[in-house]
Amino acid sequence: MSGMTFTGANVRLDGAKELERALEQLPSRVANKAMVIALKAGGGVILDAARSKCPTGETGLLKKSLGMRLAKKRGRDTRVLVIGARHMKKTMRRTKAGKLRSVGKKALTSGKYAGQTLIGYDPANYAHLVENGRPPVRAQLMVTREGVVIGRRAKGVAARPFMRPAFHTRKRAAVAKIGAKLGQQIEKEAKRLAKR
Repeated sequence: MSGMTFTGANVRLDGAKELERALEQLPSRVANKAMVIALKAGGGVILDAARSKCPTGETGLLKKSLGMRLAKKRGRDTRVLVIGARHMKKTMRRTKAGKLRSVGKKALTSGKYAGQTLIGYDPANYAHLVENGRPPVRAQLMVTREGVVIGRRAKGVAARPFMRPAFHTRKRAAVAKIGAKLGQQIEKEAKRLAKR
């Protein structure tokens, strides 16, 4: 039994050495493809848990923006699966009833909402505030020549974590899924290569 590091947490994967040896026997392109498929399958387990735990808020954009992408470390042959909020700009307007509604591109360019206050939302810009919260902030006060005090306070925001709990509750299932999917892909590719 050997250890496999999974986003900073040590999790054991049965048969990791055997899988590694089997991957080394495959051509690098085929081995990389198998690893990508396995990583995405394991990441899907955590992504589903994060979506189920994510607070929807007023627009629900944060939940819709959750996704994953595969990144390659520069200068190394290391793949990293990044799970989190993607950039997803939405322009919203307030209805007469006070609810937020999405504004389409055609409506923006035609000037249909000219004079109304439109609000731009990008969940990637505020996901960390939902996850970690923020303490109350009191900006530095300045006194002008006229004796006017300028300063701004910002309310604190309570943390509503959804990514960390999703990771901690599903990390073992994700690693098991990676191992199972990797084994399936290795067998599939080995059979395909044997036919040649």
